[in-house]
Amino acid sequence: MKQITKVISFIILLTLGGYAFNYNSVWVNENQNTRGVTKLVIKNNGQIKAFGQCHPNDCDWGNTHYTRTRNGLLASWRQVGIGHKVILVEAVSQNRVKAVVKYLYNGARADKTKIEYFRKRRNNIHGNAKRFTGNWVNDDPNTRNLTRLNIRKPGNTIFVHAWGKCHPRDCDWGRTRASLSNNKLTVRWNQGFVDRVMTIKGEDFRGGRYHLLHIKTTSHYHDSRGTRTEIQYMRRVR
Repeated sequence: MKQITKVISFIILLTLGGYAFNYNSVWVNENQNTRGVTKLVIKNNGQIKAFGQCHPNDCDWGNTHYTRTRNGLLASWRQVGIGHKVILVEAVSQNRVKAVVKYLYNGARADKTKIEYFRKRRNNIHGNAKRFTGNWVNDDPNTRNLTRLNIRKPGNTIFVHAWGKCHPRDCDWGRTRASLSNNKLTVRWNQGFVDRVMTIKGEDFRGGRYHLLHIKTTSHYHDSRGTRTEIQYMRRVR
């Protein structure tokens, strides 16, 4: 009863209206490292599907019907034994939306609210992403920086796994999500002592795939080293 009351109380704050923005699309979180909602799929049949961050694959919250309000779209998912998740999706621009996500828990656990921003996924993500997928090694065998990459696309999410030069073994940066825009991949790593932003562009296009990558990595160190930018090239190995 507590959860029902909280959900109803949240909904009645929003009144129905005639806002005409077209939300029907796939929306991808701008923050590739989010620990919350990674993707929203909004359909023209009045349903919305949400995906949450999980490992190794995102958790599918399932489909639910949304209500159109004067603010945007409102939807709720019931999580048995835990509580409810409520999302209000609001338009920011033609290709960008804001999602206010409320986690309403059973029992004494405190509710929480997160605000996340999403971009409309480009329709050609499938074809373009396949140009990048595969295993890559640095064109410079004596590099002191990135040594190799693995780029994969299971389902609708692009992942980049990176390794850096260390001794006696390469340092594993781990795997993180990448965003694809204007035929470039953007990847972000938060490694504690440094935040890195990597931009990957393809070159030497043959047989439907790139065979050379131009990689620009900007590293923002949290010490006297400041910010550094490096350019590297990687070749496809398979």
